[in-house]
Amino acid sequence: MQLTREKGKSIVDFHFMDYPHATGVKKAVNFLSEKIFIARANGKVPVVVCVGTDRSTGDSLGPFTGTILKNNFQTNLFVLGTIDEPVHAVNLDQIFAKLNYKYGENGKFIITVDAAIGKHGRSGFVHIKEGPLYPGSGIGKDLSPVGHINVLGVVLETEETDEEKICFSLGTVRLRRVLVMSKIIANIIAEADKKALVLKRATDAIDKIQMLI
Repeated sequence: MQLTREKGKSIVDFHFMDYPHATGVKKAVNFLSEKIFIARANGKVPVVVCVGTDRSTGDSLGPFTGTILKNNFQTNLFVLGTIDEPVHAVNLDQIFAKLNYKYGENGKFIITVDAAIGKHGRSGFVHIKEGPLYPGSGIGKDLSPVGHINVLGVVLETEETDEEKICFSLGTVRLRRVLVMSKIIANIIAEADKKALVLKRATDAIDKIQMLI
């Protein structure tokens, strides 16, 4: 298990119950689409790494998001981490070693998706941060930071620090809530990718017009 603990300032923050009308939803799509567009313009491959495991309901947000992205949407993103092939604490370093081998240290732009533990009143919030994900921070594990942008869904609110108690609580998280949040995150990422492609076509068209002037 490699749950993340929510901390620091978010660029985007909204409650899943406010979807799709929250201003944060539009902001999330715009922010991610711009980052994906810039990454491709710089020759980098956008990769979505959905971290988690189906061994715990609360920690399955990442794998469900990856599964929905792969099965329900046609994107130009490379997606890792599904219910069938999860990315978790045991294989995380191996996965990133393969990514580095395939795309090089600087040839990829990684968006990570993970479940998070938050403080009182934060359960159900989705937030996006610029910078790496610190998987395992929610249960005191010290795993290598990964990614450039992280998308977190807060599935549990607690100040508890005992790993065993946290793991027990995660098993009581309602599956429906995790599934709904996963669908929302997958939809936002897919919409961002779609918008990034529109931006690319518009930029290419402008470049062609300028060449004719």
